[in-house]
Amino acid sequence: MDDLPSGEAPPGRPDPDSNPPAESAALPDQYRDGGNNAVGDQALGGEVAPTGPSTRARSLRLRLSRLRPSMRRLTNVGRPRLSRRRWLGVTAGVVLVALLVAADRFGTPLIGSGATAGVSASPGLPIGTSPSSTAASSGGSGAASTGAGPFESAAPTQTAPAASIVFRDLVLDSAVDPKRTARAFTFTSDGPGLISAQVVASSPMDATTLCLTMDDAPAACVTGATPGFPSAVTRTGHSRWTVTLASANESTPTIDVAFGWPSNNPSIMLASGRFQGSPNPDSLRTLTATFKPRTSGQATLDASWPPGVLNATVTLAVISAAKTTTVSEVRYAAASSTSPVYSAPVSSGKTYRLQLLNDDKDSLRPNLTATITFP
Repeated sequence: MDDLPSGEAPPGRPDPDSNPPAESAALPDQYRDGGNNAVGDQALGGEVAPTGPSTRARSLRLRLSRLRPSMRRLTNVGRPRLSRRRWLGVTAGVVLVALLVAADRFGTPLIGSGATAGVSASPGLPIGTSPSSTAASSGGSGAASTGAGPFESAAPTQTAPAASIVFRDLVLDSAVDPKRTARAFTFTSDGPGLISAQVVASSPMDATTLCLTMDDAPAACVTGATPGFPSAVTRTGHSRWTVTLASANESTPTIDVAFGWPSNNPSIMLASGRFQGSPNPDSLRTLTATFKPRTSGQATLDASWPPGVLNATVTLAVISAAKTTTVSEVRYAAASSTSPVYSAPVSSGKTYRLQLLNDDKDSLRPNLTATITFP
């Protein structure tokens, strides 16, 4: 640093009557002393000293050198940083892309598939895997045995007539019930076409988990108040479909579940059904199904309920908006099955209700297995 001329005062504060240098106007207000202010100089580590016209530049350089670390801290505040939330967002995006690539690999789109919108995937249960629809908004069951995904948007030309049936007032076991079992339905499709498995009513409107699989492939599962796969696609000649239903929590919802599939000879089997006696409500004592035959023929019910031996009644009725008319009724006394198999004639164009009722008092918890066929 140059020596001061003779008679000059040591460096200090600028002349209060003079205008501040232009550079100081760019500093934040909290870092400017505002002129004749001894406190401001002391806060910056300086001393109050006499002023002189030739000391102003050196005083400014001194103050700027002391402010440089604080200015670096200020400039660092404005630099963009990738927060933890943004890192999580980036990670989620990478995972989503990986899922979409895997779904495309297995022929099962996660968006625009046959799963019901508005349901969520159950923890620990696969969705978008390859079984033999969703997802937060939709899901899928995966690839068929031919390699084509059954949830493709374009349905193939159906060669067999569509069959449909609804099981009503089906009680599901609580997820905390130590003896709980999932209700399982199986049926076989004939030729290409649409497959549907859909919960259409629930009381209470609680969470149910519905899983769908084809042949030996892994299952796809969806959970919600009315979960389902309303428009799955099959392109195989014959495929065996399995649908399981279970409560997703401690409640025991009573549901109606509808099925549809291409079939020349419709047959559907229920396994692990409840078939208890009185004084339980009818929903625990009765198996109820409604269907509409495509042609006239025979409807049958082949049921068993081991280990129970009890009295049971099968009733077939025609139902309409105006009335219900009983067509046939058969009683099975001290039996463990509907032996001989129940059979009754039905006609096309009518809707039928088939019921199996436990007429006895409740003593055991039978495991009901029932197969229904209709033309």
